[in-house]
Amino acid sequence: MVNNIKNFISKPVIKKITPVVLVAIVFIIALCVRALPLIKKGYVVINDFNQMTIARNLALDLGYKTETKDGVVLASSLVKESAMNAPEAYAGISYIYATFFKIFGFRSDNYILPMAVTVICHALVTVLLFIIVKRFFNTKVALIFALFDVLLPIFIQSSLMVGLYEFGSLFFTLGLLFYFLNKTRPGWIRILLAGIFFTLAVISRNAFLFSYGAFAIYDLYINRSVKKLLLFISP
Repeated sequence: MVNNIKNFISKPVIKKITPVVLVAIVFIIALCVRALPLIKKGYVVINDFNQMTIARNLALDLGYKTETKDGVVLASSLVKESAMNAPEAYAGISYIYATFFKIFGFRSDNYILPMAVTVICHALVTVLLFIIVKRFFNTKVALIFALFDVLLPIFIQSSLMVGLYEFGSLFFTLGLLFYFLNKTRPGWIRILLAGIFFTLAVISRNAFLFSYGAFAIYDLYINRSVKKLLLFISP
């Protein structure tokens, strides 16, 4: 199978496709493959209803709240007065979805919007990783990587988990893109932009803090500059 993929990618027609068109094709394929289970089944694998509830309450200007001190989830009419502030480990997810809900509206019986956002985010992650791999290797390697990323069941499943890793993965991959924008060592601006997106990833999902820390050590090793390291972690 791998040899067939290599032979297909090596064909002249593939080599003549412009980078922009190639990126668009990768995005469309990634989007279609990830959306297919959603379209057929009509629901996601995992949905963090707590984050969606908080996002709804934020969109309704009820605060970052959802339940009482005893863990009882309250109706929207009682949240503002009786609920306590929720833990902010994944605050970024709630605030982003709250923005979407304010713009596009929210229905308690319709989760099409967050499901669509999740699938699109993961398709964009595939595109960004394709661009990064292409810059380090070549188009053939990048396409093979993208195909495996799109077709592996574990990645298809993760792209159907609403309210978990969609924004964290997108922001972290954007950080990688700016950090590895080309093969030279990152300068001040690239380090700052990478640090901003890594920070947004941590705010969206605190598990990315470990990856951020590993990259901070890597940056210190590569640049041998405490000033650049401080800029990298300053956001």
